[in-house]
Amino acid sequence: MRQLIISAVIPFLLTFSGAPSWGRDLRTLDKTVPADPQIKNVRFSADIGPANLAIETHAGKDMFIGSVRYDADRIDADIDYDPRGSSADVNISARQIGRKWHIDSDDDRWNISLSRDYHWVLNLDIGMGDCRVDLSGLPLERLSLDVGASKCQIDFSDPNPITLDDLKIDAGAGEVKIDGLGYANFDNLTFEGGAGSFLLNFEGLKDGQRSVSVDVGVGSVEIELPHDYPVRVESDGGWFNSIELHDADLIKVDDGVFESKDFRRGDDRGLIIRLDVAMGKARISRVD
Repeated sequence: MRQLIISAVIPFLLTFSGAPSWGRDLRTLDKTVPADPQIKNVRFSADIGPANLAIETHAGKDMFIGSVRYDADRIDADIDYDPRGSSADVNISARQIGRKWHIDSDDDRWNISLSRDYHWVLNLDIGMGDCRVDLSGLPLERLSLDVGASKCQIDFSDPNPITLDDLKIDAGAGEVKIDGLGYANFDNLTFEGGAGSFLLNFEGLKDGQRSVSVDVGVGSVEIELPHDYPVRVESDGGWFNSIELHDADLIKVDDGVFESKDFRRGDDRGLIIRLDVAMGKARISRVD
């Protein structure tokens, strides 16, 4: 990530409000970081437990907008902003206090909006709950997402205007769907899934050589490929896995290796998928 230099500390708005609801001390934490033309790169980290999380993007104006509703009896929520030269860090966290986490996340809601005027590095650790992450059009350099027992929808519907060097997703026992991965403009994608159900949709691929590693335990993964993009699939060929090719236009060229007719190593267009399925199953198909 490029490191640039500035001096100013950006002011921010921080407000607390809230009142007990059904005997719980529910509070709301709002924080806005105004735009600053000197800041170019922002690293955003989130480490939260049971909660409903929504992340979206917006054009211009405020760099970061966050609103958190939480139960103050069991967690201490915080949003911290730290500018360093021409880069900045935004960190959100929910620290456990007093007793064990309550598994009901309905009252804990995190709503985040990120400006498309900055380059971002995202490190997201999401526990139990639901999440909706829409990163469409966000200048994204790196993304690391760790999802626990969650139901999570991730969308890329507009192109990332810069190269996403490294995209890592670690999903546990939840349900994770990722749409429009081609628009993410990634070089390398690493996906690890446990006992959940996963969908990887690669709509938006236009050009470039892309590398994908998919490792699934006892879960299932569905991989949807663009109908006109060269693809090579290299699987481990394990005894206890199931890999289904459904109208994928792939031809077996070796044990566990399949290619589309138009795939050529070294070309400027191609998707190489290394697929490791332990006791789970994978389904690969083409979509319009």
